[in-house]
Amino acid sequence: MIELYALIKNLSKEESSEIKRSLKQKGTNGLLLEKLYSLLNNGINKKITDKELSFSIYKKNKESAIPTLKSRLFHFILEIIISNKLIASKNLYDNNDRKMLRVRKKMLQFRALYRKKNKTDVIVFYHLLNEIISEAKETEQYDVLIDALFFKKGMLKLRKGFAELKNIEKEQEKYQYAYTALLKTNDYYLDFVANKDQIKEKGEQSILKNLRKTVGEIKGFLEIIKSPTIEYYYNLLQLEILLKTHKYKEAYTFCLEIKKLLEKHPVLYRAERMGFVYDNISEIFIYQGKFQNGIENVQQAQQYYSLNGLNYLLSKQQEFISNFYAGNYGEADIIIEEMLSFPLINAGEFRHDKYLFFKACNLFKMTKFKDAFAICNRALQLSKDKGRWDMGILYLRIMCMIESKNEKVYDAIEALRKTVKRLSIKKLLSDRDELIYKLFKEYVSATLPNKANPKLLKILQEINLPNNKWTFYTHEPIPIDSWMMQKLQKNKI
Repeated sequence: MIELYALIKNLSKEESSEIKRSLKQKGTNGLLLEKLYSLLNNGINKKITDKELSFSIYKKNKESAIPTLKSRLFHFILEIIISNKLIASKNLYDNNDRKMLRVRKKMLQFRALYRKKNKTDVIVFYHLLNEIISEAKETEQYDVLIDALFFKKGMLKLRKGFAELKNIEKEQEKYQYAYTALLKTNDYYLDFVANKDQIKEKGEQSILKNLRKTVGEIKGFLEIIKSPTIEYYYNLLQLEILLKTHKYKEAYTFCLEIKKLLEKHPVLYRAERMGFVYDNISEIFIYQGKFQNGIENVQQAQQYYSLNGLNYLLSKQQEFISNFYAGNYGEADIIIEEMLSFPLINAGEFRHDKYLFFKACNLFKMTKFKDAFAICNRALQLSKDKGRWDMGILYLRIMCMIESKNEKVYDAIEALRKTVKRLSIKKLLSDRDELIYKLFKEYVSATLPNKANPKLLKILQEINLPNNKWTFYTHEPIPIDSWMMQKLQKNKI
């Protein structure tokens, strides 16, 4: 039961202590579970077979009993995790999360009272439902709110007049709309974030068009339902539009407005969301070339994240990027090693291999071309992202070969030509990518010392036109045209 190991491995000290305390309180009834928990918790990084567990717990071979015992322990731990004591913990949850969990637990309590065989007095139902409705509105838990209104309407049908039923029906309609709008808004934002790394190059105008269409739809939601949560996601997507249109001063001001929004509405405030604000400010500073400011803000962001969470890992990625462009390659190397050893990512997965590619770029800047080349020659998952990250690997590989004077660079450029031709037919390449191939091709054929190459210089001019210009946060971490210009100046080509 691997899910039990995963659950135990990620428990906090506070949760683990409460589980141990609760198991002891069960006395003899909890003795077997207590033994199993102790064995698994102490040997979490070891593979203990069911046979070994059975001898440790029962002092004999009762291997067939272990799966049932594991299942019991798994569900016991889940019960403790949602105990009032742990839900109230400020170390485990933000204030808004605690409120959200409480209102959901109250709804479960209502359902239990409502369905049990010996009936509960109706006054208890009304009291509990009114609490749930009030708290669900406050925390924007619209699904719970709709559920509570449904039960309240059913109970009022036999006890109240037509007018009150109509009021509830109006509330049901209002909050059903709010729930649908919130789900759509959340999905739009998550889709945008999830596809940031793997989306094919559709061109900035196409991406902006889709973003503006999404923002327009969300604005329509806000005109009907005044939801702080929807407003929050609306602002985040508006921020993306400002970043993509290079309005960095406005974007910075917008970040400060988002910070005020979080502070104004308790329903919105979560520590991680405050961290996002500082990560976004860090990104703005990177675009402005203020790398030290970027480092300072991303480090501020990390104070709001759990050290084992995905948000912390993504923030470390931003810290790596900030140090990389600041020229702090030693510090960047330390950060990327920490990222590669992070528990949430496994070797061979897309994000892990993306970080390997970042490491190769950093090694290249440290003039460790052989080590960078070795990473580029590995079978990385990034190669499956055709027209984007796979191109980044091919580019860096060729750059390493040029720096190392590897004679097989001509074969690598020929392979790049075939890739460019194939992806161009499928319209998966940007104009810049096609120009980069031309740069490489022309460069390796123009290596006569002190010999000017007008064709090469013309390509370099074209690649720096507004529509082709290099930017941060792409599959090309090292601007190839700048690197090539430095080589041309050095070699006086």
